[in-house]
Amino acid sequence: MSVCDGFDASASAVLRRRDESHRFISRIDVDSNERERSEVWRRPPKPAVDVRAGQRFSRCGDGGGFAVDALFFHVVRVLVAARPRGFLLENVAEFAAHDGGFTRRVAVAALEAAGYATTWRVVDALALLPQHRDRCYLVGVRRDAGAGAYAWPPLPRVRGRCAAAGAFGRRCPCRRVDGGVGPVALRHVLEADPPADCALSANQWANVARRGDGAADVAARRLCWPDGAARTLMANYKRGYAMYSEFVPSKDGPPRFYTRREAARLMGFPDAFSVDHGHGGPGGRGGGGNADANVVYAQLGNAVCPPVVCAIAAPLLRAVLGPGPAWPDGALAPAVFDLLRAAGQALGAAPAPCAPRPVGF
Repeated sequence: MSVCDGFDASASAVLRRRDESHRFISRIDVDSNERERSEVWRRPPKPAVDVRAGQRFSRCGDGGGFAVDALFFHVVRVLVAARPRGFLLENVAEFAAHDGGFTRRVAVAALEAAGYATTWRVVDALALLPQHRDRCYLVGVRRDAGAGAYAWPPLPRVRGRCAAAGAFGRRCPCRRVDGGVGPVALRHVLEADPPADCALSANQWANVARRGDGAADVAARRLCWPDGAARTLMANYKRGYAMYSEFVPSKDGPPRFYTRREAARLMGFPDAFSVDHGHGGPGGRGGGGNADANVVYAQLGNAVCPPVVCAIAAPLLRAVLGPGPAWPDGALAPAVFDLLRAAGQALGAAPAPCAPRPVGF
């Protein structure tokens, strides 16, 4: 069973289609007392519960944290009442350092007080996928459940920035120090025949260019690097294109947006996963208008990366459920590689050197 603090009815509908037991909580103002009267918080579900919730710690948001949004403590209430043997929470990387680390320390202390041995780590999806995406994960195991200790999976190491002189920062493929998983290069997830409705209009590209400091600046900041990794895919990728989004270069005319399938691959969703869900044509290849496309991009930008969560969750399941499908200690769960293959990621890639940068970067 899953419970979602669903601020987006369309996203909740997607969850319902994939999980018939999903219960949707309509939006409630967290500054009021209405949430106290919400049925799901007064009578939390049985222990087999997956709580999905988001909060305000991103540098792209208001950064208000616990001062304006106490949802996290309601998650703790669910844990106290439902008593699952373990939990996995995800938030933006800024959660770890918000308010000088005070927010994270308060969160860990609350989870520990609820009876859970809690550990946390910031993980970059670049360890498995061609996208720079730092997220903070908190994992907890209930102390009185007779469960084993949680051990973080051996994800490939990711260095902080490019190692070369004149470093190109967080998009350089050399940041992934270890090989053996999917490729770092963005070009491996790009479609050979993208739909025409992904192209920026001349007016849209001019609007982007006006926000830069010359053509070279716009190219460096707003065009993707096919031999490197993608920037973090954001929920407002389509709506906020003028400010933050990156685009795929075109030989003729303005660049284009990532297709919905490309965005899904960047997140690690299998190619069999529909990026349509009623928006646009089959496979999400257009036909539903800009508003419908925006919904899909928003859902993908707000999602977690399935291979990363699978890698982190597998040792948790082993700890709380006992022996299951076996895999060697010190290795990633086989399901992680199954997901990467299903998302069109080639495996066995060697560590990548610094890639040649496009002209203008």
